[in-house]
Amino acid sequence: MTLILTQKSQKLRYTLEGRPSMIINKGKLDWKEMKKNKIDIDQLQHLLRSKDIFSLKDIEYAILENIGGISDLPEIRGRSTNSARFKY
Repeated sequence: MTLILTQKSQKLRYTLEGRPSMIINKGKLDWKEMKKNKIDIDQLQHLLRSKDIFSLKDIEYAILENIGGISDLPEIRGRSTNSARFKY
């Protein structure tokens, strides 16, 4: 039943399932988003280590997904992350 309701209403989906949050933006931690999502630095490092990333300096962007996982975009040395990954 919830599946049908969340498919029909985006507002209801965000209320029940939450929204993804950008935790690291342009290489900097967003402490407000971390506090809002009740995640501390140890939990963030644990999530990143599970993706074989061992230093926060290696991350350009990280998004905490609404299911609790993390999506990351590592910094690419010698070239801009935006031009390297987001070309259309």
